[in-house]
Amino acid sequence: MKLYLAGSLFNEAEVMQRKLEGIKLRENFDSHNIEIFNPIDQPFNEDKQTLPTPIDIFNGDTKAVINSDIFIADLTNEDPGVMMELGIAIMSNTKIIIGINS
Repeated sequence: MKLYLAGSLFNEAEVMQRKLEGIKLRENFDSHNIEIFNPIDQPFNEDKQTLPTPIDIFNGDTKAVINSDIFIADLTNEDPGVMMELGIAIMSNTKIIIGINS
């Protein structure tokens, strides 16, 4: 089973929140054979020299959303990218969609 974690990544607090969410999900669901896709974990986020184009990021994230069974989104900041990912999840009939607004 595949899970996609969506949320804003525009400031240090959001980046740290996404990383924390990824850690917590892996701690609680690793034994359940759930593969977690967290965009902040992509290698280019550690090395900005290898940063792909916005189109490459969109295509990669879109593919990951379409291939997911579970989609979790932090909707707190109404980030346009997260809203787009939510629309893709709805369009692709993702089985479980969870929206969180803190």
